[in-house]
Amino acid sequence: MHVQFVYCTSLPDLAGGRRMHQLADAVADKDVAKILFHHHQQYQGRDVPYLSPLQSMLAVAAVLELRDGLPQLRLHHCDDRSEMELLAWLIPQLGRCPTYCWNEHRELKQLLHARALIHQEPWVDVQLLALDAALDLDTTQVSLLQLAQRLGCAPVIMPSDETNWDLYRRQGMTPLLQQNLSGLQALTQLGLRHLLLSQVLDEPSYDELLAACEALSWSVD
Repeated sequence: MHVQFVYCTSLPDLAGGRRMHQLADAVADKDVAKILFHHHQQYQGRDVPYLSPLQSMLAVAAVLELRDGLPQLRLHHCDDRSEMELLAWLIPQLGRCPTYCWNEHRELKQLLHARALIHQEPWVDVQLLALDAALDLDTTQVSLLQLAQRLGCAPVIMPSDETNWDLYRRQGMTPLLQQNLSGLQALTQLGLRHLLLSQVLDEPSYDELLAACEALSWSVD
């Protein structure tokens, strides 16, 4: 068996916002972000929590790969590499095997495809699967947060891009990394249940993989 789970976090694309709205470099980052959120709310309304792929950038990406019975966790973010470098790592990684995400969190494929186009990064046909669809869940009724709470998983926060930006400005990247890992941990536990229920895993294999995943370090030092 070779599958993956992916969880990503986005932030406003400040450089793109300056170009789109013809803003001088002297305009402060916080003011550029305000303009992006203002235009987003004008056209999309307050009920849409995420900016469009032309207004936001990939900021954090975490992947949990299960191969040959062993889990491997990778976490990268835009404070230790550019968005272009982040995409150059993530897109080929997602093309290696079927990868589950949570559709409520983001139309991830649309985001990655648009950002790859902007940065002229090669695109591969990533096999992104929505776990909520595989479980036949209506995300307007059942969220990843609610499932994580019910199943006793790590606390999951499903913030908007605006909340992410406020958190990043006040506390830096560390809290975004932690919430990203918590989201991936919950997604992984639900994904393993799905693989068990769909008989991809038998019970001994499920128990072994679950224990191995739980033993990973899910905290940011």
